[in-house]
Amino acid sequence: VPKWFKGATADVTSACGPAPAAATAPTTTFVAGCATTTPAIDGDFADWDGVPTAPIPPVIAQVGTPQPEFGGDWQVVWDSGALYLRVHVVDPDIRSVNLATPGAWFNGDGFSFEFGPDARNLDPAATTRRGQDVHVMVGLSRDAPTSGVASINPAGRGTFTTGTRHPEITVGRADTLTGYDLEARVPWSSLQLRKAPVRGSVFSMNVNLSDATSAPATWRLRTMKSTNASRTAATQGFPHGWQTITLADAAS
Repeated sequence: VPKWFKGATADVTSACGPAPAAATAPTTTFVAGCATTTPAIDGDFADWDGVPTAPIPPVIAQVGTPQPEFGGDWQVVWDSGALYLRVHVVDPDIRSVNLATPGAWFNGDGFSFEFGPDARNLDPAATTRRGQDVHVMVGLSRDAPTSGVASINPAGRGTFTTGTRHPEITVGRADTLTGYDLEARVPWSSLQLRKAPVRGSVFSMNVNLSDATSAPATWRLRTMKSTNASRTAATQGFPHGWQTITLADAAS
């Protein structure tokens, strides 16, 4: 088990800041533990050993015949510099994203996540918040066999707008016998935060896996799975319905 997972008080304070004023952590969908030892984004996933793993089972979009094997799970930790995610994906037909269209990388093999301030008190009809909500996409690239590519669609007026590549998000990749693994370091500034979040902070977030079609003449989504069964193309722009995550001392 990595040292950071034990949650030594001094190490947590050094990596993630002082303890929160509130003694009781809120109940949220996910809990991210403080990474007192930063995961190396290098395609070697040994430093994720011991981090709790969550499945991504619900199919939220399907075009044509699915691959029955497609699926995966994810892990998350954080520190004062960034949010760190790792996904393990079973996908017998690996395809690169279309590098020319970074705003549509959710259609290609990889993962994505919606992220923004805690939206539980928003009106259910309230739409994405400009300058606050983002849709981060991390995809496979044939030009980067040991890493990957990342882009962000920012919030516009009531929806996410077509975004651009974000090279400050570093990605590690390793292909497996059954699919691939990706890990990413996402700086807080990329997530529209002007300063590092404090321990106990709550954000709204979904995590999604994408599987692209294998047809050589096209490039489009075949299957999308999400941690949030209610997250569809029609509901993505309503943050109140997203899941939630607490930045805590230790994962659970």
